[in-house]
Amino acid sequence: MGTEILVLTYLTTPLIFVINIALLFKGKFPNSKALVLLLLNVVFMGYFIVPGLFSEHFIQAYFVGGFFLIPFQIIAVLVAKLLSCKISKLKELNNINRAK
Repeated sequence: MGTEILVLTYLTTPLIFVINIALLFKGKFPNSKALVLLLLNVVFMGYFIVPGLFSEHFIQAYFVGGFFLIPFQIIAVLVAKLLSCKISKLKELNNINRAK
């Protein structure tokens, strides 16, 4: 069981961040959904990695954070969808106010 967690975490965590960065450039830069998703992922992984750096258990913290990052993506995508709708509405309101 430990080997599967290790492989999933080691391969999936960088892949998630690469996909998020690639999504930033999809369409009009910056893509608000990808930006929110990237920020949520950085904060989530920072929660595990920063204490791991201070306690000299960086690799273990990275693997635990990466393991929990996989199910966190489902929640983060939903939050990004909700927040990006609000961000795009604010952009539209800002554009309307500038036109007046």
